[in-house]
Amino acid sequence: SFLITCLLAFATGTSVGTYFVVIPILFPVGVMAGAAPEFMIGAIVSGAAFGDNLGPISDTTIASSATQHADLGTVVKTRMRYSLREPWFCSCCFPKPQTAVREPRRRPVRLIRPAWSCWRCRR
Repeated sequence: SFLITCLLAFATGTSVGTYFVVIPILFPVGVMAGAAPEFMIGAIVSGAAFGDNLGPISDTTIASSATQHADLGTVVKTRMRYSLREPWFCSCCFPKPQTAVREPRRRPVRLIRPAWSCWRCRR
C-alpha cells in the first residue's frame, strides 16, 4: 500500500486526494487480508505524503519554487535528495508482513469477579 500511494500521489500531485481514493479501497482489503489497521493507515499516510512531496505538479512544489524564484526541476531534484530517505525509514519502522498480522481475538478477560469466587470467601 505504501508503494501504490506513493505512485498515485506523485502522479496526481495531492496527498489528500490520494487519501480519498486509496483509503476506501486498500484499507479494507488490507485489514481483511490480516494486516493490522494501524500499520495500514500508517503506510497509506506516509506513502501519500512522500509522493506529494516529490510530485512536480504538487501545489507545495509549485508554491515553493515560485516563492524561492527557483526552477521547478531544481526544486524537485533538491527535494529528492532529502525525501528518498523516507522510504528507508518507513521500511525500518513498519514490521515485516508476518509480524503485522493481527492475532485472533481471545475471549474477554473478566475484570470483576463474582463474590463467591473470591479466595478470601472460600475459608
